[in-house]
Amino acid sequence: MRAVDKAGRRLAPHLAPRLLAAPLACLLYGEATVITATIAPAIPGDVVQRAASPATLALAVAAASAALLWRTALPLGTLALESAALVAATVAGLDSYAVAPFLVAAFAAGRHAPFPRSLAGLAIACAAMAVSALVAADGSGPAALVAEIAARELTAGSAFLLGGSLRGAHDAREARARAMAAEARRDQAERQARMAASLHDSVGQRLTAIVTLCEGLGGGTGDERVDAAVAAINAEARAGLAQTRETVRELAGLVADAEERTGGGPIEAGWGPRGQTPDDDGGGSPG
Repeated sequence: MRAVDKAGRRLAPHLAPRLLAAPLACLLYGEATVITATIAPAIPGDVVQRAASPATLALAVAAASAALLWRTALPLGTLALESAALVAATVAGLDSYAVAPFLVAAFAAGRHAPFPRSLAGLAIACAAMAVSALVAADGSGPAALVAEIAARELTAGSAFLLGGSLRGAHDAREARARAMAAEARRDQAERQARMAASLHDSVGQRLTAIVTLCEGLGGGTGDERVDAAVAAINAEARAGLAQTRETVRELAGLVADAEERTGGGPIEAGWGPRGQTPDDDGGGSPG
């Protein structure tokens, strides 16, 4: 059973290959760095950061990478968690292990968080980078500190804005697809309107003329067999006219539905070209 929030959105991540790619990459990078720092003590500390407990660091890297599985379902929550992990890692002097998951989370916030809530993600990312720079400053001068903060903010902002640009491109493609679908529905409605007009022109008026002639001839020939035949023709013509009228109404209903879905203007779909309504069957004696 899948966990969902109050809006019905899935909270448990769907483990698609594309969703697993970034967490696996962060995990492999982090664990490889931990192993390298452990088995190669000759590497300087300013190149590879070392922890007092490599096993604990490896577990922390795994946890930070696993949290990225929720970056599409809960982008802002994931970014907040990775931001906290970045600050904590900076305090411990191990921020290089938390930067990659943090940047992936910042990208996901720009890509998946709805606007304008996504702006909160940008604020979280910038705040985390600023705090991390201040913690890592360790007595650096003002110029060096400003440069470090600017570099980190630029990195976080670039990751976020890249995700936002991809979201914008995706939304634009979806909008074009919806517009094309609406245009296709409207084209279909127009074809149905033309069919209704064709039914009126080719069938409806001819049947109306037959009914009118039969009404004029009814009972006036003096021959019972002819009168019966005229009455039968009249009945069949009226039945055909009723069926034609019902077909036109159904087509008009489909056209109205298409107008409501597409937001387009009215489409002439009834008996309008000749000024006759669907309920007017032209019956009665011509008098």
